[in-house]
Amino acid sequence: MVSAAVAAGMLNVQLLGGEPTLHKDLRSIIGGLVRRGRKVWLTTNGSRLSADYVQQVLAGVSGVNVSVHHYNLAANAVVTGINLDFETLRAAIERLHDLGATVRLNCTCIAGAVDSRSEMSRYIDRLAKPLGTDTVRFAELKGNTDSFVNLTRALGGGYGLTDDPFRYGCSLDATIDEMPVNLRIMCGLQTKYRPAPLSPEQVPNPVLYYDGVIYSGWQLRKEILMPPVNHVEATVTNLAIDAVIAKLTASKINTEEASRLLKDIAARAATSRPVERRYDSGPAPPVSNCQY
Repeated sequence: MVSAAVAAGMLNVQLLGGEPTLHKDLRSIIGGLVRRGRKVWLTTNGSRLSADYVQQVLAGVSGVNVSVHHYNLAANAVVTGINLDFETLRAAIERLHDLGATVRLNCTCIAGAVDSRSEMSRYIDRLAKPLGTDTVRFAELKGNTDSFVNLTRALGGGYGLTDDPFRYGCSLDATIDEMPVNLRIMCGLQTKYRPAPLSPEQVPNPVLYYDGVIYSGWQLRKEILMPPVNHVEATVTNLAIDAVIAKLTASKINTEEASRLLKDIAARAATSRPVERRYDSGPAPPVSNCQY
């Protein structure tokens, strides 16, 4: 994964999920990227964050986004199914700051939860500031009807928000109650509450999966968008080829014998049955000029 990310030429890498802190090799991935001059950001639900975890696993990250969707952590648990402890989270954020990382809280605005200007103030005053976070992102729901909160209307059209974010911008920075915030609103490609633009240019962002392959956008839930590959068989084949080359280099076999062995390996690889790769990440919406 590190090699693929570096080969792609990207200097900034975002680690998303799923939940990236569940990856058993997260420390090695972060360290490998940082050693190769990459800046790493990570988005988490906060379930594994603690001062010790930050020190042991997340050292080197440039920033962490913690998804918390209500200032009352019991209410957030109802939304997410994740139980967070305030003091544990505060200590983790303090340790991240000690290591030079910034911390942003991500709050998706949901009807009945954080759904108004006054609720945003409560979120900032009761959670973001006491935790010591640097910024907050308030975002609209995507592809949802019953719980959608229109931030343009909730904030009275202030901060430069409009109901045509595809044209005028879907990600705006502002300050609310002396807290730097980012306001993320959905365009007509992502919600039925705004008109879809005519003939939008759609450019999927590249996404690196855990198989080490970079795909054009998120993979669809029930489709295979890349040729199936049996990675176990490919590894065995490569090892077999390496063994033949080593024997030839050491003069343990002659060129004719090496040629015969390599042909046998190629024949076995050609008849091996590929393994289908399916992902359960769900489809991404088309991407316009809105940046994720």
